[in-house]
Amino acid sequence: VNAVNPQSVMLSDGSEIDYGLLVWSTGVGPTPFITSLPFTKARDGRLEVDSFLRVKDAETGDTVENVFSLGDCSCIEGSPLPTTAQVAEQQGKWLSSYFNRLKVGVETGAFQYRHLGQMSAMTTGSAVTDLGDSKSDSPQFKMSGFLSWVAWRAVYLTKLGSFQNKLYVVLNWITTQALGRDLTRW
Repeated sequence: VNAVNPQSVMLSDGSEIDYGLLVWSTGVGPTPFITSLPFTKARDGRLEVDSFLRVKDAETGDTVENVFSLGDCSCIEGSPLPTTAQVAEQQGKWLSSYFNRLKVGVETGAFQYRHLGQMSAMTTGSAVTDLGDSKSDSPQFKMSGFLSWVAWRAVYLTKLGSFQNKLYVVLNWITTQALGRDLTRW
């Protein structure tokens, strides 16, 4: 991509693609592309956004109309959030709802993050889980060990989109358990 215009994207081969809504996915954290943008940055290099996930012009500090940033490459001004899938997923759902409400002229409140807890797989057959209340920083439910690992795997599967992907992952888990992890590189 060489340039992004108000209604189209210019590619390096000179061709142009029209769009209605442009979504740019840049991976985890601030990439060279993100750091090159003319928008205000947080201390860690992420794009600084307001509570409606709108970016700000680096020169004027004004909110840029119709330009939003979410996930790992953005940081809410005065309220930085961790760069986790939980945050990005909530921001994506909120932004989708915001666009739908904006289209029909319904006011919406600013983005509000709700911490649901954390899960981490440690080794095969072991994990830790802290499920928290959205109004409290202290976990309401904790567990670790094999049952936590099963719960982590179940949650992981629910986040995969298609049945095909879920089946592929389950089959990969089964073959890894039976045959060991494949460490070869092609």
